Amino acid sequence: MNAIGSVLGGRPLQADWFFSSAVASIVDDLVQEHRYDVLYAHTIRAARYLLESPAGSEGLRVLAMQISMQLNYRRIAAFERNPLFRLVFNYEAARLASFESEIATSFDHALVISEVDKKAIGGDHDSLFFECPHGVSLDRAQAEPAKRQSNSMVISGNMNYRPNVDAVLFFVREIFPLIRQTVPDAVLYVVGANPARGVRALGEIDGVVVTGEVDSVYTWLRRAAVGINPLRAGAGLQNKVLEGMACGLPMVITSVANEGIKAVPGTHVLVADTAADFSEKVLRLLLNPEDRQTLGERARHFIEGNWSWEVHFRRLERFLEERAGRSGNEDMQ
Repeated sequence: MNAIGSVLGGRPLQADWFFSSAVASIVDDLVQEHRYDVLYAHTIRAARYLLESPAGSEGLRVLAMQISMQLNYRRIAAFERNPLFRLVFNYEAARLASFESEIATSFDHALVISEVDKKAIGGDHDSLFFECPHGVSLDRAQAEPAKRQSNSMVISGNMNYRPNVDAVLFFVREIFPLIRQTVPDAVLYVVGANPARGVRALGEIDGVVVTGEVDSVYTWLRRAAVGINPLRAGAGLQNKVLEGMACGLPMVITSVANEGIKAVPGTHVLVADTAADFSEKVLRLLLNPEDRQTLGERARHFIEGNWSWEVHFRRLERFLEERAGRSGNEDMQ
């Protein structure tokens, strides 16, 4: 019913899909009852709750857009084979093109996780946006190279998410055969919950292991020799790349996967966008242990200096304190 209302109103599905009048009533009651310093909505799917909350609220209204959903769906549509889903994704991207910019300006500030997403959302409102990426845990040391399985690769993530599904299918169909020509015993571990039917079917291919949900993805990231992320669709920040780098895993990724991370190609990661180039760079790492160790160590150091949760949370906390007009010594609600 929410989707029908969105279509009839000419709005993107994201605007109404998760809306609940019961939740809206609870939010309204809370805003009326308490004097909040900050009202924070996570993604445009939750924005409506704060847009329709009592107008008398003096709290700073912040919309954590995270990624450009328009960019995300446009890229997904480009690689979607099902014509019905492709139509839906193109519909959504078209309506999000102006909606994202308009809704961002309805808030005091909008948070995005990369410059790429900010540019995709558009608008001449630099002071409105605050770049606030994700982070990754660094509570364990990187894995020892000697404990990694030779000739093994790993890709991790939610294996029911369309950009991840496309990435895995692209790798297995077009890149993996090129690698196996040189390294016949190469093995790929596909690690992640809820693998789609097409991903599960890959487990029938020699050298491909589809794990499904695992107790800890880090166990697999510390086991493989090379990490991969051949992402073509999607937007934002790829946490799975951060997790691999945090484990000292040498990684080959696409330009899309590196957009939000901004690792230096050739120094912290290897970047490739075609099947031939991607396979060549994976082979370079599989066949050269010293290169793997060097790249993995640089990746870990890059994460330590730039991508811990603490680094970004401190920046966000200072930003909210300053904009809400509160000192760091006062409690905020």
